[in-house]
Parts: sequence; structure tokens; C-alpha cells
Amino acid sequence: MWKSVQRWRQAGRARLELDYLLSHARPQDPLLERVEWLVEVFHWMRVSGSLAVQGIAYESGQVQATRVRYLLMMLEKNPHWKRAVARTLRSILRDSSALDLFCVTGLPSEAGFVSEVFDRSMEKVLPRPPHVNDLGEVFLRLFPSERDILWLERLDQQVLNDIWQLFRFDEEDENERSVWKKVSVDMEDSLLFLTGQIRAFGLAPKLRARMDRKERMRDLPFFEVTFFTQLLLKDIQRGDPVLIQASVERFRNVLEACRNQLEVAHDHLDEFGVSIAIVYQLDRIKLLIRRVETLLEIVLGKNHEPASIVRFLCSLILEAAQRRSIGSLFAENLSLISMKIAERSAETGDHYITRTRREYAAMFAKAAGGGALTSFTALFKLIIESLKIPYFVMGLSSSLNYALSFLGMYAVGATLATKQPAMTANALAAKMDGLDTPEARDSLVDEIVNLIRSQGAAIFGNVALVVPCAMLIELVLYFVRGVPLMDEAGALAILDAHSVFGMTIVHAAFTGVLLWFTSIVAGWIDNWSVYREIPQAIGASRRLKSFLGPSRLKRWVASYQKHLAAVVGNVALGFLLGMTPKIFGFFGIPLEVRHVTLSTGVVTYASSTLGLEVFSRPEFWMALSGIIMIGIMNLSVSFYLALLVALKARRIRAPVREVIYADLMTRFRKRPASFFLVPASDGTKGADA
Repeated sequence: MWKSVQRWRQAGRARLELDYLLSHARPQDPLLERVEWLVEVFHWMRVSGSLAVQGIAYESGQVQATRVRYLLMMLEKNPHWKRAVARTLRSILRDSSALDLFCVTGLPSEAGFVSEVFDRSMEKVLPRPPHVNDLGEVFLRLFPSERDILWLERLDQQVLNDIWQLFRFDEEDENERSVWKKVSVDMEDSLLFLTGQIRAFGLAPKLRARMDRKERMRDLPFFEVTFFTQLLLKDIQRGDPVLIQASVERFRNVLEACRNQLEVAHDHLDEFGVSIAIVYQLDRIKLLIRRVETLLEIVLGKNHEPASIVRFLCSLILEAAQRRSIGSLFAENLSLISMKIAERSAETGDHYITRTRREYAAMFAKAAGGGALTSFTALFKLIIESLKIPYFVMGLSSSLNYALSFLGMYAVGATLATKQPAMTANALAAKMDGLDTPEARDSLVDEIVNLIRSQGAAIFGNVALVVPCAMLIELVLYFVRGVPLMDEAGALAILDAHSVFGMTIVHAAFTGVLLWFTSIVAGWIDNWSVYREIPQAIGASRRLKSFLGPSRLKRWVASYQKHLAAVVGNVALGFLLGMTPKIFGFFGIPLEVRHVTLSTGVVTYASSTLGLEVFSRPEFWMALSGIIMIGIMNLSVSFYLALLVALKARRIRAPVREVIYADLMTRFRKRPASFFLVPASDGTKGADA
């Protein structure tokens, strides 16, 4: 078995010697054999490691560029090899089509996001067919990795000129010289193909709804782009410089107008909502316009220098690598959606950041109310888990318990500490634009300090009431029933399950992921409602107008828009906390939910059962340490994930993030009390007191 693996690896590394390759360049061979020969030449050039050749200096990282210079030197010493290689290269260009190389390579090929994901996934596992008559496919075989850009960029001007002269070496007849005219025709056809795609995608109904509303569809620049392309190509064929200049100016103006319409569509996404399909099409049209502008420069003869052609090849390699990457597709198309979701969450999250003593006290009071209600949630959780009911029914019952509890908190204005970070992180990220000045960074650090202090108020408020309320409920139940809520064995089992030395930290981190995901669900459903125009549809319902009356229906629609994300988020969190452990348990994965406030309530019930002697038990202190770690993991994981998504969505660069972290540490060293003490006076500046 191991020998077979070694043979497989060695087969992929096998390389033919250069003298053998150069001596076997045969322009009369079938096209498939000529392409295979060229692929082997490129394999030889990409070999890593030093090349000890007299007269050629080797530098680390430039092995492939050195090999190209050595190849050219060998051809100069052997003119008959050079003649055969030049003719073979021209014959490949003559017998294959460059159309797809210019208008397909590196560009999305599918009409939709999902089909593009499927197409890229299949390319990862299925071998590429040998379409040797397509230069686009040949190009992907010659440059399979974006690492090829490194050695292409290190080819000096003299080497590039020698490569260009190699293609033109010993052109004996008109048939060989016509190769370049054929490539030029393919490039012109590519312009027609690409602008046709720009017109088709740009005039799609869902995109037109997000652009400037014109009286007629034909007034949009996308409608005119193919017409001006045809005029430009006709003027180029005439060869009149004045006509060509005028046509180029008109064509570029139309492309710029198309790009402006795409910006308008981006700006209107707030009003119409965001979808992956829309973002994918907008990005696709931008890529098409950029490719058209690049090809236009080459068609006009402005980029015929070898260095310019190499830059074009490098851009093709990079785009082709991104075109094959599934991660790149998600990063490009989900960044705007993530940003819009983060912005919608930020509107809610900003209310969770306290900046004054009054706001701090209000946050503590809301959290205290949440803690009181959570004591009942913890009680019902224990009752449900003590029942002998099917696994699915237990999960569904727990989900309803959590969801109704969270909705009750929202209805009375109470809050749960661990629900805040996913929202507040988005609120912070919304303020991270324009951080190039020290003043802007100081303002952001002030906000982070306010956030940390607010989280402390929420946690203290939750715990301040969940413990006494749980003890009071336990006492009342004891007097009513005459027996404790649970027996000693059950209480010790609960303490052991929350021990800091068990799986508590892992469960708490997993719960932090669920808390973060809840904010994504809430933001997504809010965006989905806007995208599907649900509020407008409700407001236009004839039956609802007749039943409720226009004024009441208007208030209902406003209430729907205001509370939709919060209600969905609370219900989603309830079902995630209740059902996810059961689903994982079905597959044998022992993941449980550890929420700091709920766990505090449950541990309080268990401790009350054991009485005062619980303080002498090591299980209690290990569970208490576990509660502290649960709070830390809940908050840090959910906050980190939300902030990371928000930063990525806004494309905040890593150096800027590092400066923010450094400023925050400097603030902690200079004024550590500002992270914990309540502001001395109203206003943001007081946050640092």
C-alpha cells in the first residue's frame, strides 16, 4: 500500500529533461501531442530547487525565472531547436481558439450563486477534460496555481523581449504570420461576447428594480453597450484615428455609466433588501466590465509590450485561481450580505451599550428582571428533564420553555446578558469606518470600554436576582410539597455537570456559537422581509384593511417592522438551545448547552437542596468556578465571532485591527478603573472617569 502511494506521488513529480523536450518539438504532430509537450516544458520550468549553471546567478525564490533564462540560452545555442520550438508554439495558437481564454477564463461561468458553488465543487474532485483546441483550458494546465505569478513577475525585460522574439522567430510564410491576426479576431469577438453578457445581466428585472428608474428600459446604459461595441470595432477596421478616438471615448463613457448604475444598485440594497443572487450578479458585472477594459487596451495596441502582456497573464492567473476557489466565492458574495445583516443588528446592539450612570443603572435593572424570569426558566428546565418523555418531545418542550421565557423578557423590557455581545459587536463594527486618525481610534476605544462596563452590569444584574429568586422558589416548593425539588444524588450530579474540570468550558463555548448564530438569524430574517417586501404586502392587503381599518393596519405594519428581528431572534435562540443538544445527541455527540444565567439558576436549585453543608463540598466550588468560566466563554465567543464577521464584512484591514488592540491595551494600563467604574458624569467623556 505504501509503495503504491509513493509511486503515485512520484508520478506527479516526474519531469522530462530539457534537452529531450527541446529536441522533441514537432509542429507537425497532432494538436493533443503538441499541447502535452508544452505542458511538460512548463512542468520543467516550475521545478523548485537550485539550478547550478555556469554564467547564471541563482537567487532564492527565483528558481523558475532562472530556468526560463536557461531555456532561452539553450535555444540560442541550438538554432534548429529554436526554429522547431517557435513553429510549434505558433502552430498551437493557429490550431486552437483564444476566445474562451479572453472571455471565460477567470470569470464566473454560472448564472447563479448556488450553481457556481456546485460547479466549483465539481472541479475540485473531477479531472479537467483535455480540450486542447481551447486556449483557455490549455492556459489552466500551464498555470495551475497562483504561485506562478511569482516567477512571471520576476522575469526581467530582456527575458520578456527574448520570449516575444521566440514567438516571431523564423516566420517563413503568410500562413504563420496570420496567427496573430487570428488571435486579434478572437479578442474582438471576446469584446462582443463580454458586452453581450453585460447587457443581459444588467437588464435583468431584479437589477433594474435597484437602478435609476428610467421611463424606458432602453435608456439604461446596459442597453447601449453592445451597440457601441460594434461601432468601435467597425471604426478600428476602418483605421481612421479620429473615428477610433471618438468611438473609444463613447464606449468608455457607456462602461462608466454601467458602473455608476451598479453603484446605485448597491446603494439601494438597504431599501430593497439583500440577496446572494443579487450580490453575485452585481459582482459578476463588475468583473466583466473590468475584463472588457483590459481587452480594449490590448485591441487598441496600447498593451502589446511584453511587460504589459505578462501583467495581463498574471491577472488571468489570479482570477482563474479565485474562480476555482469556493472560499473566495463565499468571501466576495457574502461580505456585503454580512455587512447589511450587521448594520441591522447594530441598530439593536447600540441600545445595549451604556455611556452614563443613568444608562448603567437602567441596564442593571433590566438585567435584574431578566435574572428573575430566568429563575422560572431554570425551574421548568429541571422539571422537563426529570420527566420520562421521548427524546424529541423533551427537546421540543425545552425549546418552548426557553423561547417563551425570552419572549416574556422582551415583552417586559428585561434583558439577558449573553444575548448582547453578538448585537453590540456589530454596533462597534459600524463605527469602525475612518479609523485613520488618533481621535477616531480614541472614540472607538471609549466605546469598547463602555461596552465592557455594560456587559458587567448585565451579568451582575442577571446573577443578582436569579440566585435569590431561585432560592425563594425552592423554599416555597419545599413548604408546599414537603420535600426538596430533587434528591441529593440529583443535586450532586448537577454540580458535577457544571464542574470547571469537566466539559463545561467546551459546552459554554458551543453555547457562545449558538448565541452568535442567533444574531445572524435575526438579521437575515429582517433582511429577507425587506427583500420580499413583506411589510408593503401586509399594508396593501385589502382584507386586512377592511378587518383592521387603515390606521390600525398601518400601526401593525410599523410594529411588525420594529419587532420582527427581536421576536425571531428570541424564538431562534430558544429552539437552538433546546433542540441542538438533542440533535447532536442523536448522532452520539455529547454537546450540551451551558448558559451562564440558566446554569446559575440550576446550580442554585441544586445547592439549595443540599443546604448549608454545600459550602463544605468541593463539588460546589468547582461548579462555582465553572459558572465563572461559562460566563467568560459565552460572552467572549459570541462577541468574537460577531465582531470578526462584522470586521470582515467591512473589510477592516489587519494593521488597523492591530492598532485598535494596542490602543485598548494602552488604555487599560493607564486607566484600568475606567473598565469597571461607573462614569462620574453624563456623556461619553465621562466613561473614562
